[in-house]
This record gives sequence, C-alpha cells and structure tokens, in this order.
Amino acid sequence: MGHINDTLRALWTTLRTAFRPTSTVQFPAVVRPRGERYRVSFALPDDENGEMACIGCLTCERICPSQVIKVKPGVKRESPVTGKKRAYTDDFVIDLSACIQCELCVQVCNNDAIVMVREAEQPMFEREDLVLGFARLRKNATDRTRSWGHGTMLQESQEPAKVEKKAPAVKAAPAVAAEPRQPAPRSPSRAAEPPEDGARARAREGARARRGGTDVSATLAFGVVAACALLSAVFVVRAVDLIRAVLWLGITLIATAALYAMLGASFLAGVQLLLYVGGVMTLMVFGVMITRRHEGIAPTATDTVRPVRGAVVAASLFGLVAAAIVNTDGLDDAPARALAPLTLADLGRSILVEHVLAFEALSLLLLAAIIGAVVIARRRDPGPLDEPTEASR
Repeated sequence: MGHINDTLRALWTTLRTAFRPTSTVQFPAVVRPRGERYRVSFALPDDENGEMACIGCLTCERICPSQVIKVKPGVKRESPVTGKKRAYTDDFVIDLSACIQCELCVQVCNNDAIVMVREAEQPMFEREDLVLGFARLRKNATDRTRSWGHGTMLQESQEPAKVEKKAPAVKAAPAVAAEPRQPAPRSPSRAAEPPEDGARARAREGARARRGGTDVSATLAFGVVAACALLSAVFVVRAVDLIRAVLWLGITLIATAALYAMLGASFLAGVQLLLYVGGVMTLMVFGVMITRRHEGIAPTATDTVRPVRGAVVAASLFGLVAAAIVNTDGLDDAPARALAPLTLADLGRSILVEHVLAFEALSLLLLAAIIGAVVIARRRDPGPLDEPTEASR
C-alpha cells in the first residue's frame, strides 16, 4: 500500500502544479525592450510617391559578403504616379539563415530602398521560413518597426568633414609675346629606329627559339602519350592472358587521362583516373580472378580471320572520323579565341539539360553492357570440375 500512496501523492502534486503560471518572466508574455539601433530583419519600403523604391540596380547583391541577396531587375516602364519611365524590381530574395547582419546592403543603397527592422523572424519547422521573398519584404515595411539608420543617412554620417580651401592669390604674370605654334614631332617609325646591337638581337632570337622549343616539346610529349595509348590498346586485344590484357587496359586508361590533362580538361582527367583506373580496373581484376576461366585463350582456326576483321573495322572508323575533320570548313581559318572558364555546375547543367538524350542513351547502353556481362558470367564452361549430369551418365 505504501507504493500506491506514494504514486497517488506524486500524481496529485503533478496535477496541482500543471496549470500554475510560470515563476519566471518569459517571451511572449513580456517582450524585452530593444534599443533604437537594434536591427535583425529586412524590409523594402516605398518612396515618397508611394511606389516601390527599389530599382533593381544590383548594388546590394554585389556588396553582400555572404551572397544571400538575389535581385531580379525588371524592365523600365511608365510610372502610374509620376508618368515618367523608371526601373522596377520583379523579385527580391534574402536568405536570413546565412546573413551576418553587416548592414552593408542598407549602407550602399542610394534610394533607401532596403532597410532593417527591429522585429525578428520566427521560423517554426523549416529552414525556408528564414528565406524572405519579395511579398514578405514588402509586408515587413508596413507591419514592422524600422531600425535607426538607412542608406543615405549612413552615407552622410560616414563621409569626412568637408574643409573649404582658400584659393591662393594669383600674381599677374608679365605679358609675353606669343610664339608661333610649331607642330608636334611625329613618333619615329620602326624603320627609322637605329639598328639593334648584337646582344639585343641575340636575346630576342633566343626568346623566339625558346617559345618555339616549348611548343615543339609539348607536341612531342602529346605524340609520345598518344602512341603509348595506341600501342597499349593494341596489346589489349592481342594479349592471350586475361590478366595481362587488363593491365594493358590500365596503361591505356592512364595515357588517356594524360591526354585529357594536356588538352586542359583537368576534371575529365581526374574522373578518368578515379573512375576508370581506380574503379573499373579493380573490378575487372577481381572479376577475372574470381570467375572460373582458363588462364589463356587457346588459338583456333578463326584467329587469323579475327585480326583482319578488327583491322577493317578500325580503319573504317578512322576513315569516318578523318573525313569528318577534313570536310569541316573553317577549322584552319578560325581565329583562336579564349573560351570562358567552364565550372562543374555548368558542366552538369550541360549534361543533364542540353545533352540529356545522349546521357540517357549512354545509360541504356551501360545497362545493356551490365546485363550482357551477367549473362556471360553465368555461363559455365565444361571442364574437369563440372559434375556429371544425368544425361552424361
């Protein structure tokens, strides 16, 4: 009975104090007073004419150190109030979850189009509650209290004091007879320059030779790596032992990665090394070692025909590629121009948006290759380890 009495007494204590008011003062019963300079959120107010003050100049977006402001400028159109054409903003987004409250966006705004307010946002369950859109920023301008400063006031307070400088007294100069104006001397042409001395001429010729030598060495290095890739690919198809064929394939893939690096495609070179050399090669080595295959391929009567067929197919593909290159006009006369740097985001967008059909076709081809590999791996070659079946008995 003692345990039951203790339990009932504890329940009575809990029920008696469940609805008692808290002993401490907490929010939102009492709101802590905030100072005049307190600022925590943003708003987009109107100008003196009652129109949106933001004109989409992108100054706040450029100055933001956290890059949390995204502005979409609109087209210029006639104002319904003043009748003059002015710029507008179609969208304005601020991500408060990454904002550092530096107020630089407010300070650089010349139109006082963005201000900070003293009431904080109250996110409930999602991070998106801290992403202030255009409508919410406009609503904050009317529902919340602005903080102390705005753009033009902060700019004026930070400007140095202007000191008026007195102009020095100018003494009257004695009159001088004007001289006739002579034409300016022309710059001497290159042909009129004195001939260079021997040391300078030799230095210039040496610089030209070094530049030419660098181009020649790069071309030779590219040719050596391409030859290694080609020869190792030939050894892959000519090797009798599967392990040796896989090792030659690894050399081919490494040489291909080196070619990518020489052509400036560092990302493709890294993917080639990580995915093909690191992953596919390891998978092939384990597959050859685990599957029950013979160490070598016995020569058959058709071995003399297969190389000829392979050579014909390779020559045909090479001829098609060479004909496409030769018949393309403008390759030799096209001026060399520097392309914009390609980021990984641009590469992913190009693959999954512009070339999505080719990407899906390669996916289907890879799926077919996987299914074919599974079918081939499930076949069992007759050998001494196979158990006799009922038909053979």
